[in-house]
Amino acid sequence: MATRALCCLALLLICLAVVNSWRPPRQEDGRRIPGACSVCKRIVKWVQSQLSKDSSKEKIENLLNRVCLRIKSRLLQKACKLVLRKLKKKLINTITNKVCPLRLCRQLRLCKKTYVMWQ
Repeated sequence: MATRALCCLALLLICLAVVNSWRPPRQEDGRRIPGACSVCKRIVKWVQSQLSKDSSKEKIENLLNRVCLRIKSRLLQKACKLVLRKLKKKLINTITNKVCPLRLCRQLRLCKKTYVMWQ
């Protein structure tokens, strides 16, 4: 019985370590990127709107290089640059015309999952 309890405890600790190892991208000082969810959705929507049948990685990278310049708010433009600095490669590999921007940004841990409780 003690062996079984130890195995269960070991598995629990491994699961906890895996969950805690994946954290959302942060600034260099450890703080969360303000406006990251909104900016991520804007980035994905704009890039998707510019894609045609040619959705090569090179085309997506070129679009990502220009997207922050289109944002007028300085705070959101700064957030855009931080997001791209941290996640540009992941965005290049995951943006397609068919992916939902919110779902993609949740996968990148820039947007929180929200749960609605029905009465």
